[in-house]
This record gives sequence, structure tokens and C-alpha cells, in this order.
Amino acid sequence: MVTLDIQLSQALFELGRMLPSQVVVFMSTYLLWILIAAALLASRSCRFYARFAFLSSLFAAALGYVVNAIIGWLYFRPRPFEALGFNPIHFPATQKSFPSDHTTIAWAIAFSVFYYNRRWGLLLMLFALCASLGRMLAGVHYVSDVVGGIIVAGIAAFVARSVLPKKKQQPDSC
Repeated sequence: MVTLDIQLSQALFELGRMLPSQVVVFMSTYLLWILIAAALLASRSCRFYARFAFLSSLFAAALGYVVNAIIGWLYFRPRPFEALGFNPIHFPATQKSFPSDHTTIAWAIAFSVFYYNRRWGLLLMLFALCASLGRMLAGVHYVSDVVGGIIVAGIAAFVARSVLPKKKQQPDSC
């Protein structure tokens, strides 16, 4: 399984080197900010439950980030470019690789918004997928780092959904 993770990751790193670096940097870094802005827009689309969608996404993202910090402290995994000895497309600020913080935050927001508004949630999931792919293309995360981040995000969004009010019957078009 480890070999498959490294092989898939190396294939994505090579693909990332073939793409324009601006595209990879945009996907891996700046797309997360667009996702957050879209979540803010989504929070304005429905009146009452919009606030809960936004609060849920903030809570889930923060919870996921804290869980990632604990996992990174318990199990340190070096970044792929350090372990495999190549130059990444951009250098991240933190040293741990597993799980991906960017992926966790992006997917936690997307999952949380999806619970309250499926249309906006699906759009945010597309953004989260592109941001996650960008992290791998840039050479700063393995495939398993991204999968781990998505799992943490799913759990964090579930916990956030459990803490905040449940969605009542409302039209999906709000």
C-alpha cells in the first residue's frame, strides 16, 4: 500500500511539473481562499440556516485543524519533496505532511455547507477537490495525506453538524 501511495504521488508530482507553475500554485494555495469566499456567499443565500451553515463550516474547519495538529504531533511524516529529494513547485510553511491541513479545511467547509445547501456544497466540493489535487501536483503532499485530510474533514463536519441545529425541511433552492 505504501508503494502504491508513493507511485501515485510521484506520477502526480511529475504531472505537476508539466503544468504551468502558476496553475499549480493557484490550485494548491489560493483556491482555498476562493472556497472560503464562496462559503461566505453561500451563507447569504439562505436566511435562517445560512448562519448555521457558515458556523458549522468554521467549527468543522477549526476542529479538523486541531485534530490534524494532534495527528502530526503523534505521527510525523516528512513532506514528499524532503523524503524523495526533489524541488517542490512551492514551499509550504509547515513541516509535517500527514494529514493535509489545506485539504482538511477545504473539505470540512464543503461538507458542512453541503449539509445545509446541496448546490453550494457541491460547488465547494469541486473547489476542495481541485485544491486537494493542487497540493499533490505541487509535491507537498502524498495521496494518503490528502485522503487522511478528507477523512478528518468528514468526521469534523459530522461533529459540527451534531452540535449545531439540524436542518429542517426547506427547499434545496434557497
